[in-house]
Amino acid sequence: MFRQTEPGRIGRDGKRVGDRTAVDPRDGTYRLDAGMYVVRYGEPVRIPEGHVGFVLPRSTLLRNSCTLDTAVWDAGYEGVGEGRLDVGHPLELEQGSRIAQLVLAQADHETAYDGAYQSEGL
Repeated sequence: MFRQTEPGRIGRDGKRVGDRTAVDPRDGTYRLDAGMYVVRYGEPVRIPEGHVGFVLPRSTLLRNSCTLDTAVWDAGYEGVGEGRLDVGHPLELEQGSRIAQLVLAQADHETAYDGAYQSEGL
């Protein structure tokens, strides 16, 4: 779990992720105030050829006034991805809790992912 502390940059000639500060759990539990966080998911994934992946919030997260934002994961992506956790009301979140689910869909791709985030977090 992280809080972004510095601006990032997305340009036509490249990209840079802004600096972050880790949010430390107490006794294995994050105590999160309302705000935006970057969450690193707990398990590595590999998106199979001919598919794309969508990460969606679990309903209990939504029922606690929180949600996740994420991008489409391309065919061939492999790594431990990240998403934006929007906490609308203070929340206690135990490390390793299930907050998201990966949904795969068939897609017609000519190539597989080979971008800057390949093998992320592995």
